[in-house]
Amino acid sequence: MNCPQIVEYITDKENKVYYYTLDKSAPSQTSGLKYTQPIVITDNVTIRAIAVKEGMLDSEVAVFEYFIRETGILDIKEDSQQLMYISPNPVRASEPCNIRLDIPVEGLKDFYIAIYSTLGEKVYENHQLQPILEIRGLQPGIYIVWLSDVSGRNHQTRKIVVLD
Repeated sequence: MNCPQIVEYITDKENKVYYYTLDKSAPSQTSGLKYTQPIVITDNVTIRAIAVKEGMLDSEVAVFEYFIRETGILDIKEDSQQLMYISPNPVRASEPCNIRLDIPVEGLKDFYIAIYSTLGEKVYENHQLQPILEIRGLQPGIYIVWLSDVSGRNHQTRKIVVLD
């Protein structure tokens, strides 16, 4: 049996309510579960989620696939409009990792990137983005890349795996 894992989303409250499904169906206010606390998963699952705010259209559906390996380690696969591409991934610690941003050059000033270890430690931050960023010096491990606009309302995450 796989070890239970906890999935917790960092949400932008601003009077928004989040709904999700675990059965691959599209979430809504009437067909989804209201997100009020972290979700405990014990097996591979696809979570589909939306944000709802009174007087506004519902957000697009965000899709997250979680895979639990026999070791109990949680793997994450996200399916959304991709704004950044990471290659190679996985990468060797001795090699550079490139992050290509699919954002118009004039819009780059409105975004920043941070890279976090799985312990939540920020190991890299850049507020002056270029279309291609070369990242060096990451130690072996799993990292989360956070791309966000300066308002914090629009963001995207990706995983980097760094090998010995």
